[in-house]
Amino acid sequence: MLANCNSCEQAFNQGGIERLCPACSATYHRLFAFVERSPDATLDEVERVLGLTRTDLVRLLKSGRFVAFENLARQVMKCRCCGAPPAQGELCQSCFERLLTQLLSSNRSRR
Repeated sequence: MLANCNSCEQAFNQGGIERLCPACSATYHRLFAFVERSPDATLDEVERVLGLTRTDLVRLLKSGRFVAFENLARQVMKCRCCGAPPAQGELCQSCFERLLTQLLSSNRSRR
Protein backbone atom coordinates (compact mmCIF):
# COMPACT_ATOMS: atom_id res chain seq x y z
CA MET A 1 0.00 0.00 0.00
CA LEU A 2 1.28 3.46 -0.88
CA ALA A 3 1.65 5.79 2.13
CA ASN A 4 3.35 9.05 3.07
CA CYS A 5 6.22 8.97 5.53
CA ASN A 6 5.33 10.58 8.88
CA SER A 7 8.72 12.26 8.95
CA CYS A 8 9.67 13.41 5.43
CA GLU A 9 6.23 13.03 3.81
CA GLN A 10 7.69 11.15 0.83
CA ALA A 11 5.51 8.45 -0.67
CA PHE A 12 6.71 4.90 -0.01
CA ASN A 13 5.43 1.36 -0.36
CA GLN A 14 4.20 0.53 3.14
CA GLY A 15 4.48 -3.19 3.76
CA GLY A 16 3.39 -3.29 7.40
CA ILE A 17 2.64 -0.95 10.25
CA GLU A 18 5.80 1.14 9.79
CA ARG A 19 4.90 4.81 9.32
CA LEU A 20 8.37 5.89 8.19
CA CYS A 21 9.93 5.41 4.76
CA PRO A 22 13.00 3.12 4.67
CA ALA A 23 15.45 6.06 4.72
CA CYS A 24 13.80 7.77 7.72
CA SER A 25 13.38 4.42 9.48
CA ALA A 26 17.11 3.69 9.12
CA THR A 27 17.93 7.18 10.44
CA TYR A 28 15.51 6.72 13.33
CA HIS A 29 17.13 3.39 14.29
CA ARG A 30 20.63 4.96 14.13
CA LEU A 31 19.39 7.81 16.33
CA PHE A 32 17.72 5.38 18.73
CA ALA A 33 20.89 3.27 19.04
CA PHE A 34 23.03 6.38 19.64
CA VAL A 35 20.70 7.86 22.28
CA GLU A 36 20.40 4.48 23.97
CA ARG A 37 24.22 4.39 24.31
CA SER A 38 24.42 8.10 25.24
CA PRO A 39 21.13 9.14 26.88
CA ASP A 40 22.48 12.55 27.91
CA ALA A 41 23.78 13.40 24.44
CA THR A 42 23.40 17.00 23.41
CA LEU A 43 21.95 18.14 20.13
CA ASP A 44 25.41 19.16 18.94
CA GLU A 45 26.79 15.68 19.68
CA VAL A 46 23.96 14.00 17.78
CA GLU A 47 24.50 16.32 14.82
CA ARG A 48 28.26 15.72 14.83
CA VAL A 49 28.27 11.94 15.39
CA LEU A 50 25.32 10.98 13.17
CA GLY A 51 25.68 13.72 10.57
CA LEU A 52 22.05 14.77 10.98
CA THR A 53 20.93 18.36 10.65
CA ARG A 54 18.74 20.07 13.20
CA THR A 55 15.95 20.01 10.60
CA ASP A 56 16.32 16.22 10.23
CA LEU A 57 16.10 15.79 14.00
CA VAL A 58 13.06 18.03 14.37
CA ARG A 59 11.32 16.15 11.56
CA LEU A 60 12.02 12.78 13.19
CA LEU A 61 11.03 13.98 16.64
CA LYS A 62 7.81 15.53 15.31
CA SER A 63 6.86 12.19 13.77
CA GLY A 64 5.67 11.33 17.29
CA ARG A 65 8.29 8.73 18.11
CA PHE A 66 10.44 10.70 20.52
CA VAL A 67 9.34 9.21 23.83
CA ALA A 68 12.72 7.44 23.97
CA PHE A 69 14.54 10.70 23.20
CA GLU A 70 13.20 12.87 26.01
CA ASN A 71 16.48 14.70 26.70
CA LEU A 72 17.10 15.37 23.01
CA ALA A 73 13.49 16.38 22.40
CA ARG A 74 13.68 19.00 25.16
CA GLN A 75 16.59 20.60 23.33
CA VAL A 76 14.80 20.73 19.99
CA MET A 77 11.05 20.79 20.44
CA LYS A 78 8.89 23.61 21.79
CA CYS A 79 5.18 23.60 22.67
CA ARG A 80 3.20 25.32 19.92
CA CYS A 81 1.28 27.34 22.50
CA CYS A 82 3.74 28.37 25.20
CA GLY A 83 7.25 27.32 24.10
CA ALA A 84 7.79 24.85 26.97
CA PRO A 85 9.14 21.36 26.23
CA PRO A 86 6.28 19.21 24.89
CA ALA A 87 5.09 16.09 26.68
CA GLN A 88 4.27 14.38 23.41
CA GLY A 89 3.53 15.66 19.95
CA GLU A 90 3.53 19.44 19.71
CA LEU A 91 1.99 20.50 23.05
CA CYS A 92 3.25 20.50 26.63
CA GLN A 93 1.15 18.65 29.19
CA SER A 94 -0.33 21.86 30.61
CA CYS A 95 -1.44 23.23 27.21
CA PHE A 96 -2.74 19.83 26.16
CA GLU A 97 -4.89 19.60 29.29
CA ARG A 98 -6.10 23.21 28.88
CA LEU A 99 -7.09 22.66 25.24
CA LEU A 100 -8.74 19.34 26.07
CA THR A 101 -10.76 21.00 28.84
CA GLN A 102 -11.83 23.77 26.45
CA LEU A 103 -12.82 21.23 23.81
CA LEU A 104 -14.85 19.17 26.28
CA SER A 105 -16.65 22.22 27.69
CA SER A 106 -17.36 23.43 24.15
CA ASN A 107 -18.91 20.05 23.28
CA ARG A 108 -21.02 20.12 26.47
CA SER A 109 -22.37 23.59 25.70
CA ARG A 110 -23.45 22.49 22.22
CA ARG A 111 -25.76 19.84 23.67
